[in-house]
Amino acid sequence: MQSDNPYNKNYLSGWNLTKTISLLLIANVILTLALLDIKNKETISILIRSTAKFSFVLFIMAFSASSYYYFFKNSITRWMLANRRYLGVAFAVSHYLHLFALLLMTFYISFNVFEDRGLFTTIGGAIGYVFITIMTITSFDRTKNLINPKNWKLVHTIGGYYLWIIFAKSYLPNLLNDPIAALFAIVAVTALLLKLLKNKKKGK
Repeated sequence: MQSDNPYNKNYLSGWNLTKTISLLLIANVILTLALLDIKNKETISILIRSTAKFSFVLFIMAFSASSYYYFFKNSITRWMLANRRYLGVAFAVSHYLHLFALLLMTFYISFNVFEDRGLFTTIGGAIGYVFITIMTITSFDRTKNLINPKNWKLVHTIGGYYLWIIFAKSYLPNLLNDPIAALFAIVAVTALLLKLLKNKKKGK
């Protein structure tokens, strides 16, 4: 994405948007740990769930920005498209905080969430973080040139679809049991269908 963002003159756009969201995400973690009993397993569970939900919202906005703008051109989708990169980096911050909460549960509360989730899910999640790290590193102008444009697009495309699968796997099984999971599942499927339809219409 081009670096000249026409919306980058306020705190809700450009890198200022990333900074604003990141500060709010960090504040959420600090306040949760400060106001609730940090030694209580449920406190960390709240943190794990909240960071996961924030991550999903930010991811799906970045993932589907071009698709929504393609089909529904308005000020909101234009803002999403212009700030796709910055939303993506904010998503990375959120999901690293999610990892922090998982580690806190494992090593501070002594409840091994990785063992509880199973080897397959843990490996899948680890691969997801590899993609997040590479995609984040190559989201800056100075580091984007570390790989050629073709490989950059390949990594971000594969990484985006892989992370979509990770989130879909989290919410689709609970479609009928949890209203929030149902909403997120519908949003995720809609985003994927719009992206596939856009690519088909553009002949990609």
